[in-house]
Amino acid sequence: MQDLTELLNLILDQTTFGSHSDASMSPEQLRDIMERRGWHDEEIISARKAQPDIPDALFSQLRNHLRSLLQEYIDPGTDHIGHAFPIDSPRMYPIDCHHGERIETFQPNGLVSLACVSALEDFAKGLVKGAVVIGAERVVCLLSGWLQGGPVEYRISALLNGLPVREPLAPADGVRIEPLPLSTDELALNLPRRTVMSAADYLGRTIVSIDTAAKPALFRPNASPSAQIVQANTVGNVDIDTVCQALSLESDSYVDVAFRWNDYQELAAFSPRNGSMTWATGNARGKGRSAPMSLSTDSFTGVTTLEFGSDHQMLDISEEQLTLTLSALKTLKNSDKTRIAVSRWVKSKDSGERLEDRFIDLRIALESLYLQNIGNEKYRGEMRFRLSLTGAWHLGSDLEERKKVRKNLLDAYDAASKAVHSGALDYFKNQELLSTAQDLCRRGIFKLLKEGSPSDWGDLILGIENK
Repeated sequence: MQDLTELLNLILDQTTFGSHSDASMSPEQLRDIMERRGWHDEEIISARKAQPDIPDALFSQLRNHLRSLLQEYIDPGTDHIGHAFPIDSPRMYPIDCHHGERIETFQPNGLVSLACVSALEDFAKGLVKGAVVIGAERVVCLLSGWLQGGPVEYRISALLNGLPVREPLAPADGVRIEPLPLSTDELALNLPRRTVMSAADYLGRTIVSIDTAAKPALFRPNASPSAQIVQANTVGNVDIDTVCQALSLESDSYVDVAFRWNDYQELAAFSPRNGSMTWATGNARGKGRSAPMSLSTDSFTGVTTLEFGSDHQMLDISEEQLTLTLSALKTLKNSDKTRIAVSRWVKSKDSGERLEDRFIDLRIALESLYLQNIGNEKYRGEMRFRLSLTGAWHLGSDLEERKKVRKNLLDAYDAASKAVHSGALDYFKNQELLSTAQDLCRRGIFKLLKEGSPSDWGDLILGIENK
């Protein structure tokens, strides 16, 4: 592999980069531009489009070297190679009538894997571009790891709805929760550019990223794409939805995903002009900020700055407690009743939804917690009575507290029933009740996460915990 490193360095010494409308740049000039931060920097946008002008003899030598090194992954009939990361590839390779050179597959685990097919000469140019930004030695190191069966390593990232975090958090290996800057000139260039979202829309929000690995990194193109070629999995068996639920529980607030994307980090150097595809699951969508704020734009630089109001709230969360909650949630399957309760409780915290819908979600959360089978009895009895009684015994420490809990749960259940049947609730009369019942539900969730479910809910009602 030393020969490839030396060849790439030799190519960089004799290669310039440019486009039809711009002057050529040296590799050093291109690297300096690409290492800047600046959402509105026209020079960066132009540099992203720059193509390498490689001397023919050196480029032929590079192609031949790669053809020998990667022959296992090259289709000899088309001279195309398959890879699990993006590379600038202007030519389209017709895998079938529905696909070009990129196959993006939505996996059952919520990730989107990427399988690309490129002409070998485009793959070679991608490596040269990468060598400019991250160095020839690093490019060859990555390629060597892939040849030995190593995965493509990147991050699955998501922009969150809800209050921003005050400071970066790392509640598990490979998991990062980071606040975005308040000025557009500080935004990272790896943030996806969406037609429905401006740079200012990112300011002051929160991103969750999880280390992800995709295999195989390299593959020989197949004429039939029916079988999924590339499989992606997060490192550490944690997903973004679980992280959001842990954030919601710890902050006692609504947090969910606006949209997601694959952040290829240093591998983006191979394809600096390719935008990241974003996607959303279920009913996820971006939501505006509810906090008082102001935006100002410098007319000379075009830089936009966000300022929050003096009463703006931020999520001030203990990383230690978040780690414990995330760890407990990870052990639950999505079908687990406690996990369902968490999901519905989070939805009930969304102040942007109708009060009636929030009560209904809360009722489902409480039912998931407290309408479970009691012993071997098949007859569940009257749901309203059983939910309030079980919840009172689970959360109350004495008679007076159990009476209070039971009444609050009864009132919340009745309000949800009214919302289902009449579709209307008085906001001022029921807002405090909603908040009280949400607090009780959250307490119940934390107790189950910490202690687990009672071995027999019927024994709990009979007072076994007090014996």
